[in-house]
Amino acid sequence: MTSASPSRPNSFEIVVRGHLSEALVAVLAALRLRVETEGPVSLRGTFRDRAELMGALQALEELGVELLEVSPSVETAGEADAS
Repeated sequence: MTSASPSRPNSFEIVVRGHLSEALVAVLAALRLRVETEGPVSLRGTFRDRAELMGALQALEELGVELLEVSPSVETAGEADAS
């Protein structure tokens, strides 16, 4: 995992196993993650720093979501504006 820059937010893609219920998707929305449903379940979020990313990963773990992969993500201009 790359270290987050303190001067600008960094985007990450978080791939998880299984189906996410509507209630869980609502909770994830509160974490400022976008859920992409095509292909593997992929969550994308923009985080101010590494601590914020780690907090989101811990919250996912506490919700029983099995993490498969976490990787930096390149946003398009439209995605950056949507956050």
